[in-house]
Amino acid sequence: MKAVILAAGPGTRMRPLTEDTPKGLLELNDGTIIERQIRLLEKQGLEEKDIAIVVGYMAVEFEKRFSDTDITLIENDIWDETDNLYSFKLSRSFAEGEDFLVINGDAIFSEGLLESIMDIDSSGYPLDMETPDDESIKVRVENGRMTEILGKNPEEYDGVTTEVFGVVAEDSKLLFDTADKISEDDRTQWFDSAVGEILDETYFEAVDVSDEFWREVDNPEELRELREEMKELDI
Repeated sequence: MKAVILAAGPGTRMRPLTEDTPKGLLELNDGTIIERQIRLLEKQGLEEKDIAIVVGYMAVEFEKRFSDTDITLIENDIWDETDNLYSFKLSRSFAEGEDFLVINGDAIFSEGLLESIMDIDSSGYPLDMETPDDESIKVRVENGRMTEILGKNPEEYDGVTTEVFGVVAEDSKLLFDTADKISEDDRTQWFDSAVGEILDETYFEAVDVSDEFWREVDNPEELRELREEMKELDI
């Protein structure tokens, strides 16, 4: 198992906090967002060599933080012209042919959520089936299978994504091929767009993690609230 953390974006909505710090390196209560992700991955048995971070905006800050580790840094040098699908495709040589996780660099989630996606034998998304979230991607689910990526504002949907995704080795080539094809025409697409293109050909399990903790933080006030919430929950 490997993990690819997508952290190239500038985190514009988190300004002024991200004027001198990448969003994924903003501090929580016990280290940065990405350091917390790495700790949870290591609890699940991954080693530093199994983890790659795709960087772009303020890449030097990641180099300072992780240069003495075995974590792989992959640079998206056109981060200001692209979105996270393009960043994902840059990880092909690192992840193709392996089971791997894709994690957005600003994702905050519980250990239980991570365990849920690692426990299945297929590709899949941990989905919140109960909590509406305006900023998250919505999906259609039928009989436990993801059938359609709906975007952010559909009238009806079955679940919302939680910024963590699982891909099994047998699906990896098709997913990277699709990411390459989409990026040739449009470098500003999201990772989910490639998954949406292959749902008819592959099985992506809808993993219900409605009872697990996860948050998407989009502005400084939400980050302050999150820190307090995590203190209270002791997570």
